[in-house]
Amino acid sequence: MQAFAQDNYLGAVSEVYRTAGFIDPPFVVSSYVWLRGGTGCCVTFCADPTRDVGFSCDTKYQPNASSEFTRFYVWCTGDLKEESVRCS
Repeated sequence: MQAFAQDNYLGAVSEVYRTAGFIDPPFVVSSYVWLRGGTGCCVTFCADPTRDVGFSCDTKYQPNASSEFTRFYVWCTGDLKEESVRCS
Protein backbone atom coordinates (compact mmCIF):
# COMPACT_ATOMS: atom_id res chain seq x y z
CA MET A 1 0.00 0.00 0.00
CA GLN A 2 1.24 3.46 -0.85
CA ALA A 3 -0.67 6.66 -0.05
CA PHE A 4 -0.63 10.16 -1.55
CA ALA A 5 -1.80 13.46 -0.03
CA GLN A 6 -3.43 14.79 -3.20
CA ASP A 7 -5.55 13.38 -6.01
CA ASN A 8 -3.83 11.77 -8.99
CA TYR A 9 -0.90 10.47 -6.91
CA LEU A 10 0.44 13.97 -6.21
CA GLY A 11 1.60 15.79 -3.08
CA ALA A 12 3.27 14.08 -0.17
CA VAL A 13 3.99 10.37 -0.69
CA SER A 14 4.08 7.71 2.00
CA GLU A 15 6.53 4.90 2.21
CA VAL A 16 5.40 1.60 0.72
CA TYR A 17 3.71 -0.23 3.58
CA ARG A 18 4.23 -4.00 3.42
CA THR A 19 2.97 -5.24 6.78
CA ALA A 20 -0.42 -6.10 8.22
CA GLY A 21 -1.98 -4.04 10.99
CA PHE A 22 -3.08 -0.45 11.57
CA ILE A 23 -1.17 2.23 9.70
CA ASP A 24 -1.51 5.99 10.18
CA PRO A 25 0.15 7.83 7.27
CA PRO A 26 1.57 11.27 8.16
CA PHE A 27 -1.15 13.07 6.14
CA VAL A 28 -4.77 12.78 5.00
CA VAL A 29 -4.88 10.35 2.07
CA SER A 30 -6.57 11.43 -1.18
CA SER A 31 -5.23 8.79 -3.59
CA TYR A 32 -3.52 5.44 -3.20
CA VAL A 33 -2.24 2.24 -4.74
CA TRP A 34 -3.15 -1.08 -3.08
CA LEU A 35 -1.33 -4.06 -4.58
CA ARG A 36 -2.71 -7.21 -3.04
CA GLY A 37 -0.55 -9.54 -5.07
CA GLY A 38 -0.80 -13.16 -4.00
CA THR A 39 -1.03 -12.31 -0.31
CA GLY A 40 -4.74 -12.88 0.28
CA CYS A 41 -4.79 -9.66 2.33
CA CYS A 42 -7.42 -6.93 2.32
CA VAL A 43 -7.39 -3.28 3.39
CA THR A 44 -9.96 -1.22 5.28
CA PHE A 45 -9.90 2.58 4.88
CA CYS A 46 -10.65 4.60 8.02
CA ALA A 47 -11.75 8.24 8.24
CA ASP A 48 -10.60 8.10 11.89
CA PRO A 49 -9.98 5.35 14.46
CA THR A 50 -13.72 4.71 14.83
CA ARG A 51 -15.23 5.01 11.33
CA ASP A 52 -14.50 3.00 8.20
CA VAL A 53 -15.13 4.46 4.72
CA GLY A 54 -14.68 1.26 2.72
CA PHE A 55 -12.45 -1.69 2.07
CA SER A 56 -10.90 -3.65 -0.78
CA CYS A 57 -9.75 -7.21 -1.22
CA ASP A 58 -8.71 -6.54 -4.83
CA THR A 59 -5.73 -4.65 -6.22
CA LYS A 60 -6.76 -1.04 -6.66
CA TYR A 61 -5.21 2.03 -8.27
CA GLN A 62 -7.30 4.91 -6.92
CA PRO A 63 -6.36 8.38 -8.25
CA ASN A 64 -9.39 9.95 -6.50
CA ALA A 65 -10.44 8.27 -3.27
CA SER A 66 -14.22 8.46 -2.81
CA SER A 67 -13.52 9.49 0.82
CA GLU A 68 -10.29 10.79 2.26
CA PHE A 69 -8.87 8.72 5.11
CA THR A 70 -6.27 9.07 7.86
CA ARG A 71 -5.75 5.42 8.76
CA PHE A 72 -5.93 2.05 7.09
CA TYR A 73 -5.97 -1.49 8.36
CA VAL A 74 -4.29 -4.29 6.41
CA TRP A 75 -5.60 -7.73 7.40
CA CYS A 76 -4.84 -11.15 6.04
CA THR A 77 -7.08 -13.49 8.03
CA GLY A 78 -10.36 -13.37 9.83
CA ASP A 79 -14.04 -12.84 9.18
CA LEU A 80 -14.68 -10.55 6.17
CA LYS A 81 -17.76 -9.01 7.80
CA GLU A 82 -15.96 -8.22 11.05
CA GLU A 83 -12.54 -7.20 9.75
CA SER A 84 -13.80 -5.01 6.88
CA VAL A 85 -15.22 -2.42 9.31
CA ARG A 86 -12.42 -2.51 11.89
CA CYS A 87 -10.57 0.78 12.40
CA SER A 88 -9.20 0.32 15.92
